[in-house]
Amino acid sequence: MSFLLWQREAGVTIASARLVLRADEVPALRDAQQLRDELESLRREQQVRMQAARNAAHDEGFAAGLQEGRAQARDEIAATLAALATNAARHE
Repeated sequence: MSFLLWQREAGVTIASARLVLRADEVPALRDAQQLRDELESLRREQQVRMQAARNAAHDEGFAAGLQEGRAQARDEIAATLAALATNAARHE
C-alpha cells in the first residue's frame, strides 16, 4: 500500500492512503494539521524552557565551582603562610 504524505515535520507525519479525500474527511485533516501545529509550538516552547534550565544549571555549577576553588586556594595559601611563619620563627 502506498501513502500520500501530507505533512512531515518535527517527527509528526500526516498521511493518507488515498490521493483524493472525500469532502467529509477534509475537516478531520484540518484538525490533524491544527493539532500538529499546536504540538510543534509546544515542542518549541519546551525546548526554550529546557535550554534556559540548562543554562541556569551551568551558571549555578560554574559559580559554585568557582567559589569552592577560591575557598580551597585561600585555605592552601593560609596553610602555606602559617608553615612559612612557623619555619621563620624557628630560624630567628
